[in-house]
Amino acid sequence: MTKRSVAEAVQADSGGQIDGQSRVEYVYQALRKAIQSGNLRPGMRLREEELAEALGVSRTPVREVLGRLISRGLVELASGRGLVIAQLTSTKIIELY
Repeated sequence: MTKRSVAEAVQADSGGQIDGQSRVEYVYQALRKAIQSGNLRPGMRLREEELAEALGVSRTPVREVLGRLISRGLVELASGRGLVIAQLTSTKIIELY
């Protein structure tokens, strides 16, 4: 299995089209799908610039979505690494649902 970059993982699930959605909603749906499908794996580092470029949007909607994902427990701040996909334990899964 080859190691995929975050950009490749997000592009695979984004569909590449906004189709009447706001840019924030488009980015949110793309990242959420990539996390749910396992293309973005726990511990993968997320960089605003890389995500914005991969999705063809500015950093502003990406920053807003990352904040939303942090509040929902899907992304967390890792000491010395920045933002990463959260490791979902059974306790966290129960809390999310």
